[in-house]
Amino acid sequence: MSHRERHVDGKKDDRHWHQKQQRSILPGETIDHRIEDVRTIYNSTDLAQVKSLLNRYDVKYVYVGPLEHLYYDANGLNKFDQSNDLWGLVYQNEQVKIYQVH
Repeated sequence: MSHRERHVDGKKDDRHWHQKQQRSILPGETIDHRIEDVRTIYNSTDLAQVKSLLNRYDVKYVYVGPLEHLYYDANGLNKFDQSNDLWGLVYQNEQVKIYQVH
């Protein structure tokens, strides 16, 4: 079980430790910029902008679960369900959808 699933099912979460470790390796501005880019990927409805960011970070999969629905804009999340050539649904259960980026 990955740390992402551990967090979703309520078990101990090591994200904060991981963030501290990253911050000690990378400049704070780099981390802040990446966090903003993640927000943009989830919130934006501009597919060209989202495609550019997905390519910049070589993203292979996009995970949309309960936390994403809490933190990100519904209109932005709905774009992943629209039919297009940027990504396709590869996994779905009652709470989670995972999309493979093309």
